Amino acid sequence: MEDRDTQLLSRAAANHLFLAQFEPLRATLLTLRSRNPSLARAILQTIVARGGRFESILWSNSCPSPALLTHLAVLELVEFDNPTYPLWSFDADSLRFRAEFLLLVHTVASKVSESQSDFGSNGVLDRVLELGFRRLRPDVVATEEGPSEGVELELEEGELMGLRGVIVENADIFDMLCGNIQQLVGWQPELDQSGLAITLRREGEGKGREEGVEVLRLVQRAIQNVHLDTMKECLINGDVDGAVSHIRFLHLEYGVEEAEYRYV
Repeated sequence: MEDRDTQLLSRAAANHLFLAQFEPLRATLLTLRSRNPSLARAILQTIVARGGRFESILWSNSCPSPALLTHLAVLELVEFDNPTYPLWSFDADSLRFRAEFLLLVHTVASKVSESQSDFGSNGVLDRVLELGFRRLRPDVVATEEGPSEGVELELEEGELMGLRGVIVENADIFDMLCGNIQQLVGWQPELDQSGLAITLRREGEGKGREEGVEVLRLVQRAIQNVHLDTMKECLINGDVDGAVSHIRFLHLEYGVEEAEYRYV
């Protein structure tokens, strides 16, 4: 009877997943957890490892995107024992911050897409979003390859600085993104800060290093530089209040040399 119940619960979970009904999915997995915790954990891990990207999902108002589905799944997954075993070598906190990164970038990208005002910005954000998906892929157990497997992602500091209007308009979200990146990778001043293009590869040069760390730091530094440049322009135009409004988004440990802050 228990095996039959487990099968029925698994099928119910699959149905709720493909209807993007997360609360019923959560309730089903909680019941399944009491019977077969390893299976319930494996289902959540599969959702997270794929970044919530499954074919034929009917997205709902309560769960409208892979990023939100992933974030919600992680919140449930970290309640399990050994939530990252055996797929990932990092810990539960890192998993949570990776899912949060994905959700923050998706939130901004969706706002830009809905405004239909800057398709160039959305293209840059889409590449940052893809980085978020890649950083959730298992690093211990091989999984089915996604459509972008093996494709290089290249980001230049100039492209990120081109997001200036988006960053200023969504300053609070990007400030949270900077804090998220700090939790994930911190900042090491000795790394190259030349501003040249940084290419993200899944294989090849830098093998053994965590994927995308340099790109994350580049994003963090670009956000800080946008606020510094905006402050400088405000001061040149005599808008002291406007300059002061950006101070709360500046952080000394987020990749910009202290001398740059003093210059402002």
